[in-house]
Amino acid sequence: MQRLHLHGIGHELAEDLPEERRVKGERIEWSVSLTPLRELLSLPVRVKEEVRITEEDATAKACMSEIWRARWTDVTLGQVIHGLLWELQMEVSEDLKRQVAEVDAGTVERVSADDVFEPLYKPGCDALFKELGGRSTREIAAAIRDIDDDQNASACC
Repeated sequence: MQRLHLHGIGHELAEDLPEERRVKGERIEWSVSLTPLRELLSLPVRVKEEVRITEEDATAKACMSEIWRARWTDVTLGQVIHGLLWELQMEVSEDLKRQVAEVDAGTVERVSADDVFEPLYKPGCDALFKELGGRSTREIAAAIRDIDDDQNASACC
């Protein structure tokens, strides 16, 4: 936890946004990684002493859910600057913008992650899940993700 993860925080919501699973009074957070530095210069930087720790494992049912809160009172200016620079890596930003422009222009073929990874996972899924009758690895992964992280998978199904 030496590198700070920085993000933007919006105004408190005036009403519930059920389609986004947001409630009145909550603040929407967003990445600052692709924001031009000049747009951020006039914004205040605030450091929260209490931070949310979220599950980052994309295969966990609790992915992106809060799993813990921690207090961190000794934040240095160097950590804040490092965190900002980490989020604002312009080379990455420019490369991503170039790639998006290529896709938008139609000069690059879009490839689905399923198309790339399905052949890698299919033999294992077929061997493990014979009784599922030809389900895609995406369907199997989605079903597994729906199992609570502390629940025994064999007991669930």
